[in-house]
Amino acid sequence: MKQLKRKILVLGYAALFTQSMHAQPTSIEEIRLQLDTVSADSTRIQLLWAWSRMVTTSNLDSALTIIDTAIAIRNTAGYSKYDYRLLIAQGMIHSMMGEYTLAQQSHMNYLKLAEQRNDSAHMALALMNIAGLYYNQNDTQAYETYAAKSFAIHPVSPYLNLLHRARQAAFRGDFELAIELGRKVYSKSVNTPPKNWNQQVNKPLQLTAITGRMADFFVRAEQYDSALVYFDRCMHLCIKQGNHRMLSIIQGSKGKIYLQQGDLTKALEAFQSSLYHGHVVGSKQQLLEGYNNMVYAYDTLGNYQMSRLYMDSILLVKDALFSVAKSRQIEELTTRYETAKKDQQIAELETENALTQIESSKKNIWLWAIVSITCGLVFMMVVLSRTRKRRRDAMFAQKRAELEQQALRAQMNPHFLFNALSNLQSLYNEGQVEKANDLMADFGRLLRLILEHTSQQCISLTEEIEALRLYLNIEQERLDDNLRYMITLDEHIDADALMMPPLVLQPFIENAIWHGIAPKGDGTVQVAFQSVINNKLICAVQDDGIGIAASKAKGSNKHKTHKSKGIALTTERLGGEQAIVVEELPEGGTKITLQIPIEYVY
Repeated sequence: MKQLKRKILVLGYAALFTQSMHAQPTSIEEIRLQLDTVSADSTRIQLLWAWSRMVTTSNLDSALTIIDTAIAIRNTAGYSKYDYRLLIAQGMIHSMMGEYTLAQQSHMNYLKLAEQRNDSAHMALALMNIAGLYYNQNDTQAYETYAAKSFAIHPVSPYLNLLHRARQAAFRGDFELAIELGRKVYSKSVNTPPKNWNQQVNKPLQLTAITGRMADFFVRAEQYDSALVYFDRCMHLCIKQGNHRMLSIIQGSKGKIYLQQGDLTKALEAFQSSLYHGHVVGSKQQLLEGYNNMVYAYDTLGNYQMSRLYMDSILLVKDALFSVAKSRQIEELTTRYETAKKDQQIAELETENALTQIESSKKNIWLWAIVSITCGLVFMMVVLSRTRKRRRDAMFAQKRAELEQQALRAQMNPHFLFNALSNLQSLYNEGQVEKANDLMADFGRLLRLILEHTSQQCISLTEEIEALRLYLNIEQERLDDNLRYMITLDEHIDADALMMPPLVLQPFIENAIWHGIAPKGDGTVQVAFQSVINNKLICAVQDDGIGIAASKAKGSNKHKTHKSKGIALTTERLGGEQAIVVEELPEGGTKITLQIPIEYVY
């Protein structure tokens, strides 16, 4: 009878667990519906976490935005229940984007939180996560250091223990042992059912990761046929999940195997596919890896012109890869400056208050003497304080300018690079060699101008117009000549003598093409340099596209993210929103008028 009761209880709990699993949302649409109806912050945080995990496979920028939103809600509401989960997710997304410094910062915050709570289990997991970052960067010593710290604090799960031993074997070059242990990890991952909704959400990513890791072990052991088998298994999982990030990694790895086997045609196809999936997911790390692969492939083929174009693209994507870190560095610098400024103001107010109190208590000559000495000291303090403040302001301005200058290259949309290079490849494949050579010349010239201009504070208007013509020519080719453009210059403007900041107009023209004209199918962009007023160049960018309202309704979240970063940075460089006027035209389209600071050089 007791056994029967126990069995009934077990079955009851199992039924409740199964019911709770089904009650949780299993798709992005279900999560969105629940977010529209629930008001409890704790529930919203949990839903946002699950949403970020689901979109991690297809759009890393969106995943990061969603998890940052969850963290912001948590910080406002003061909940502590989901701290660990949110920081782990944030660190994982940064790692997938190749932003290892930001990933380590997230995992370090996770470690500090666990230390504050004296939570040894989570301290060990945080340290193992940091070790994993170093493993991805092939830093054996740092990996072993953090892994050893993790094991010394608390035993990790059997899954992580097996994975750690497999990694160690791979580092030692004992690939047979790495493969044997990897198979055990793979079997455990496949055969262990999820115990709760969180594990259910994480399960597909975990299975994909260990399948890819098995393939990697076979690659290191130079057992390429077995590696291709696991890569194909992993691709099957990724296609079901829509996991473009892993598809990009897998195709890049397969391309390298084909190169080893001397099959250049298959290698190029795999590398092109890798670039495509990296482009879809928005992973700049994968784009960078893909461009490196294409450079190597074209070098092997002896096509040094295409190799050079991909090499120039690498330089731009590298800057884009670190643009987030640089932007955050600028924000952090601004925050430190504003904090120091407020502290200085408080100190000055306190000094003034002290003087007021001393003045009100003057009673005798000794007090007058003290006041005189104090006033002298205060005067000296104020002078020194203001001198330090001027120096700090100057250093801040210089440092900020340097960081912003470094971030300029990241304005060039990586998707533009991908599309331009894909167009070139298509033209060559179709036998349109002359047209491909013309496009290659324009694209190569544009890349070199961007690299040159972003190292300068100012360029001439003539140079800016040349870069814009090259950019528009390439976009014209991408849209099959359905894009027309006009660049006009007022006769009273000396374009050779007028100096202006570089790459100011490109983000606005890109926005007009992508969000105005491309959805419509064809159209015209007009760039008019109209006049100079009070050392400001007045320039208008106008399109006859679908307009602002329709663009917002249709807009791509991924491209909006990039566009907003480029335009936000340019707006700040021009002096703020007052320097830009946006109009929706009654006949259709959009007009943006900019006031660009200039100087003349004769």
